[in-house]
Amino acid sequence: MFWRMTRPILIIFLIVFFYASPALADAGLPMLMIVWPGLIIALIPIVALESYCLRSMLKLPFIKSLKLMTIANLESTIIGIPVTWVLLVFIEIIVSFAGVTIFKSVTEIPEVLSYIFIITLGAPWIAPFTETQAYWIIPAASLFLLIPFYFVTWYVEYRCLKKRIKKTKPAALSRVVRNINLISYGLLGIIVLGWLVFSIFGVAWSKII
Repeated sequence: MFWRMTRPILIIFLIVFFYASPALADAGLPMLMIVWPGLIIALIPIVALESYCLRSMLKLPFIKSLKLMTIANLESTIIGIPVTWVLLVFIEIIVSFAGVTIFKSVTEIPEVLSYIFIITLGAPWIAPFTETQAYWIIPAASLFLLIPFYFVTWYVEYRCLKKRIKKTKPAALSRVVRNINLISYGLLGIIVLGWLVFSIFGVAWSKII
């Protein structure tokens, strides 16, 4: 069911990611190229952690928990994340056009507002920026993208586990999946935040010396 519902969006994703991205390299940076590989690399430790949490919370055998969380994470990472990114890009485009219409009479938009937009609603596809800004814009945008990715992961993994765990009530299962992903995404957030802080202090230190 989920695959049938998201198939058209996945087709658009493949076109955008493998064709439009190289063609529009000068038009900005599709952040999925940064965030998605990292999430795929993190799959093994995340699956291990979430399997342990699922076993502890639902009293399931570890092998069964490992199998369930492997399937759920593959579905959320390979399907859920790209689909969410495509939808976020559409939202970014709509908001951008709306912003141009609203502020067309304004000669200059404050720089701070531009940066806030770039690392929030503009995070899916970052507008062109200089190399001197990339060191903090990329990790900041990555950190923001973890928020919508968390919610879609919660939804996709809950739907996946709901079909395979019949004894647990749906509301209780939803809370378990929510808490499990709070742990894993919380750790991912700490890592990305560390990347951001390290980048900022690294550049500041290089200017001092």
